Amino acid sequence: MKKIEKESPRIKKRAAKKTAGKAVKKKIRKNEGEIGRVVAYFSIPQAAVVEVKRDGLKSGDSIWFRGHTTDFKQAIVSMQLDGKPVQSAKKKQQIGIQVDSKVRRNDKVFKIDF
Repeated sequence: MKKIEKESPRIKKRAAKKTAGKAVKKKIRKNEGEIGRVVAYFSIPQAAVVEVKRDGLKSGDSIWFRGHTTDFKQAIVSMQLDGKPVQSAKKKQQIGIQVDSKVRRNDKVFKIDF
């Protein structure tokens, strides 16, 4: 006789969480809207150095910092390149951005619409 295994509600819940998590990771993996990544963070001026992967980042744009423990959105208030204020950043530039909260190295930066 074959033993019929019944899935408990707990197992079903775990499976649902896994598939939901995969969908979110898949969307992030596609890097839709990813504009760069954090290279360094300085706590005293509360600024992050971001390596830009695509053109199109301007002062006033809304960005989203996403990482292992980081998850917040903000508008770009101040942006600098080599200590001088700039209005836009180009691909492969490393720019300094004033941030509202602590960010960590390798956090991804996405351009978003508020």
